[in-house]
Amino acid sequence: MPGRSPTRAGTAAASSASEDLSTAGGADPEAFLESLPTAQLEAMLGDDEALKKAAAQWLKDLPAARALEDVRRQNRSVATANVALGRSIEEARGHVAIVRSGEYAAMRALFEELYARQEAVIAKMGPGVLLAKVREEADKADAASDELLERFQAGTLSVEAFVDAYVAAREAFHTVDLKRQAAEHHMLA
Repeated sequence: MPGRSPTRAGTAAASSASEDLSTAGGADPEAFLESLPTAQLEAMLGDDEALKKAAAQWLKDLPAARALEDVRRQNRSVATANVALGRSIEEARGHVAIVRSGEYAAMRALFEELYARQEAVIAKMGPGVLLAKVREEADKADAASDELLERFQAGTLSVEAFVDAYVAAREAFHTVDLKRQAAEHHMLA
């Protein structure tokens, strides 16, 4: 190699060798070295940088190197997920701080006040109370028709007046009694 310095010759040989690395040798270093021409080997021995590049290229194609790169990729994705999870944790800490702050106590007091108000309304107008009122109305209507019957039997009412009043009273009783039955059925369901 006249007119060339050993460094330039080594660099040229190293770049030529790195092109051959992907096709020659595979995972076996002896096969890799045997596949290179003698001139390239001599040039790589004279230039440490070229030798390091050729070795790095050869190592990059090994299954272990590919596995290492896969692990690095997985670590990067896990690290990215951890950073996102860190943001979520910070957000949750903010929510916890709000709960621990005075806003929570005020909201809880408001909730308990509204809950007590609802319980008071249910006590006055809940389903049980309404059902009791419907039962009471049915009993009143039944008692009213019984009173008409007693008055008729005592002779204080005429037949026509009794029949008209008694039919109206029984009709009112049955209407209220049907409402009571429907309410009881609804409460049981």
